[in-house]
Amino acid sequence: MMKTSIKGLLAVFLLIAAGSCSHGSAREHARITHLQSIALRPGVNKIEMLVPDGRAGMIVTATEPTGATLYLVMLPDNAGTGWTTVTTGTGDASLKADGVNTAVRFAKAWLDGSPETLMFTATRTAGAAPAGPATYNIVTYRLVTGRPGATPSGFEEVSNQRSSIMYSSADSAIADGIPVVR
Repeated sequence: MMKTSIKGLLAVFLLIAAGSCSHGSAREHARITHLQSIALRPGVNKIEMLVPDGRAGMIVTATEPTGATLYLVMLPDNAGTGWTTVTTGTGDASLKADGVNTAVRFAKAWLDGSPETLMFTATRTAGAAPAGPATYNIVTYRLVTGRPGATPSGFEEVSNQRSSIMYSSADSAIADGIPVVR
């Protein structure tokens, strides 16, 4: 089971809000409140009200032979008879996180006064030594639902911050020292 505590996610937001991270961002001062972590277990996780309009969705987690975790987010299709994948911040349908170089977390929150589903990623900064402490890019995305027959649903970047603190892993960077239960 993988669960991030509310304190851990709040620590990431406080880190960003306090300005201890510096890097370009899509929106410099997004205000995040009412944070509620989405706990995931291996396999299919049906999430009630994943979409702010009240629709449920699914987040599927699977472990690769390498130990990395794959994440796939899905929403009901327009006909209501199946599921469609949601693109990630990279434009792909799935994300891979190994916990050392990359980490992923999901939460429901209010962003600038509106209810949102958020995804957070922590990625080791380019050029960092392959082993040992490094800085990480912490990116916040919000789920944007597409229009039928037009735009696919996906995660849109809200902020992109580089930590000024060195971390030993992406899991540590995203949780800022709060333990992650797997």
